[in-house]
Amino acid sequence: MPQDGGSGIKHLRAQGAFLYKRTGPQHLTLVSTKENVADVPYDRVTEAFGVENWPHLMHLLTEGDEVLKKRVLVALTEVFKQPQELVMCMKHGALELIEVGILDDNKEIQELSAKVLSVVSKSPCGKAEIMKSKIVPHTLKVFAPAANKRTCYHLYDALLSISRLFVGAQSLTNAGYMAVVLDHLKRNLNGDLQLRALQLLKHILNDGMEATVYRALEMDAVNLCAKRLYDAKMEIRVAACDAIAAMGYVEKTKKAAVEKGVVKKLCHLLTDSTWQVTAASAGALMCLAIHDDVKRAVVAHEGLQNANQLLESPKFLVQLNTLKLLTIMAAFPPARRLLDISSTEHHIRTLMADSDALIAKSAKLALHAVQWKA
Repeated sequence: MPQDGGSGIKHLRAQGAFLYKRTGPQHLTLVSTKENVADVPYDRVTEAFGVENWPHLMHLLTEGDEVLKKRVLVALTEVFKQPQELVMCMKHGALELIEVGILDDNKEIQELSAKVLSVVSKSPCGKAEIMKSKIVPHTLKVFAPAANKRTCYHLYDALLSISRLFVGAQSLTNAGYMAVVLDHLKRNLNGDLQLRALQLLKHILNDGMEATVYRALEMDAVNLCAKRLYDAKMEIRVAACDAIAAMGYVEKTKKAAVEKGVVKKLCHLLTDSTWQVTAASAGALMCLAIHDDVKRAVVAHEGLQNANQLLESPKFLVQLNTLKLLTIMAAFPPARRLLDISSTEHHIRTLMADSDALIAKSAKLALHAVQWKA
């Protein structure tokens, strides 16, 4: 059985015990845990959490006392990592019981139930069952106030897994999660929750419905993301760039980005010390620069001065996003004049010979755009 650094379930057998002589409830209540066990045969775990005992264990989540419920939930966070056990639990209504636990007044049961949900959401089977249920809209009442930070953390993890599916992102939109996520970004959340809020916002904005982006703009989403572009944590800077990029295809976003100084900040991030941030900022500018006012602002804030250094980067995503940005910017004559120089041409031609077909093709398009003559 997987170990979890002491924080998860440790070992479900007493020394010399045979699990087939115990029921699941007896096992959880009477057997003390034992740390640092070298090997735990999976068939022993199956005996404790198998076909015969699933109905009993599920019953304990409804009728058991609080101590027993907690032990069952702790066990489930590990056992549900086994696909066959997860499928078994779904047949016995575990998802409905997890929902009840998340809505429980006991904060520890609430947190453990949310953690179990995050484990379930990582499985394709679990995602499918979650999408068929009402757990996403029902748990909003616990997620929105974010009173229990650990519960909110686990719920964010579950929602991020779900929203990677197109239909999952739409279900979150329909349940009203975007307004809640933006409200969270207005608060003084810790770094981990801020990061997850920005990542979930990006997923929701990519739900394929243009109205979602317009609602986000009305709720000041651009400004909330822009405030985190200079965050000390690299992952948050990247997530803020990605969220802005997700809104960048709407005309209103481009205007807001110029008016609120977002373009200036993104240009500055092109010189960031981490390649992840430079790639993300180039990607965000690429989305915004379709608008001529953004092109003008990029030139004004010297966003193209670092183009050669970016093209020299060994990182695929930096190269690709930079080439695409240059291709778009070259449609603006002042930008094209800045780019149509021998050093930039040399770097682009070098990438045209790259072994990666996408980089080579993007470089060819960039050179054609930069050298275009009216």
